[in-house]
Amino acid sequence: MSEINFPNHILTLLDGTDILLNISQEFLSPKQISIPVKEYYKMVKYYITALDINNNEIYLKEYFLYGLFHNNQLEARRYETDLSLDELVAKLSVIENNKKNK
Repeated sequence: MSEINFPNHILTLLDGTDILLNISQEFLSPKQISIPVKEYYKMVKYYITALDINNNEIYLKEYFLYGLFHNNQLEARRYETDLSLDELVAKLSVIENNKKNK
């Protein structure tokens, strides 16, 4: 299995070869578009790790909210100050699942 070490920008291949990744800081932020909220949240966490961006909750929440689907952004704005990011993701997932089941 390949190993990716994002903070050091190194990709280790199966044969043990290390490849230095040149990850541009101009990478576009992830967007939710049509994927579930939890999957989008994982994507944002990988994005922040890959670009070696400060991954404290404030930055993570900012990137997360920025790329959310518009309707989810509106819901998130209602709860963002009262909930941690993990709680917000869980809340949005419940809302998302309720809409699917209707």
